[in-house]
Amino acid sequence: MTHTVTGWIDIPVIQAIEYFSGVLSTFYKWGSHYALAIGTIGLCWAAFKLINSRFSVRDFWWDTFYKWLLFILFMSIYPLVTMGISAVGNRVGIQAGKGKQAIIDSLTSMKQSIEQDLAVQEKWADELEVELNSNFENFTFETSFGNSENYNSYIDSLTAEIGAAKFNSKSEKKKALELVNEYREKNKFHSLFGARTLQAIKDILVEKRPDGTNGDVLTSSYIDLDIWLKNADGSDSYYLSPSAILRVSILGCQIMWEKNQIAYALDLDEIDEENINFMKKGFNKMTATIAHVPTMIMTMLCCIVLIACCIFALIQYVMTILERNYPLTHS
Repeated sequence: MTHTVTGWIDIPVIQAIEYFSGVLSTFYKWGSHYALAIGTIGLCWAAFKLINSRFSVRDFWWDTFYKWLLFILFMSIYPLVTMGISAVGNRVGIQAGKGKQAIIDSLTSMKQSIEQDLAVQEKWADELEVELNSNFENFTFETSFGNSENYNSYIDSLTAEIGAAKFNSKSEKKKALELVNEYREKNKFHSLFGARTLQAIKDILVEKRPDGTNGDVLTSSYIDLDIWLKNADGSDSYYLSPSAILRVSILGCQIMWEKNQIAYALDLDEIDEENINFMKKGFNKMTATIAHVPTMIMTMLCCIVLIACCIFALIQYVMTILERNYPLTHS
């Protein structure tokens, strides 16, 4: 069977669900056959007693209803009822306390901020390209901002390209490097967030149209988290996607770590701007670095604990799904 899934973790989960679903389906099939056979025998026996006037027609009706019809009815509606309860429980659990909406709002705000930063960085990259090409005729510009993970990596690649290129003189090469460093200073701090973080957010946030299908462009109309396991036809099921939940936790760790690095870079920049001598600046930077180590260690521990807790929770969640043994194809 072909499935539309977004992560490799989901594939073995779906395969396990299908395997145990087959066992459950076989159980229901034979259970229904036995219920029908035993119920038919009971009906015949009740009819035989009715013919021999052993009990009234009213007693015959209630005896048949309770012993046969209700049993078959319960066997038939049990999967639907339990799946419905599971679906309601999942949806209520996701929406309770507006935690999901808080995540959506935060990621939407961060996505818009990153897109604005990238737009500014791209503008600076275009300006830098024009200046390099106009001021240094022998320089062949090959580095592309669009292929770079962030602005820093773009500048680093461009610096390496200038270092390997041939100029008319050493002074020209020095001026080119100074120009590149000037543009590096323009976006010194927030360039840590770039295309990779933006793509991670887009992998989680999706636009939902009124009919429930995914849109092509994220707008403020209706944005949802793509965190559900997919059915065989690619639509959302009643179960959370382990891959998507793990992606959310990893993205959270990435954001915490990069925010921590930005705070460290800001501290060092403040020291650079202080009107003190070189020796004192060096001492203050060393002190700031040592003071930053506990925060860095704590951030790293938080990231490790977050991912570990997410993995253990997902193991428990997947085991719960397998215990319920319901096929995704009927979701």
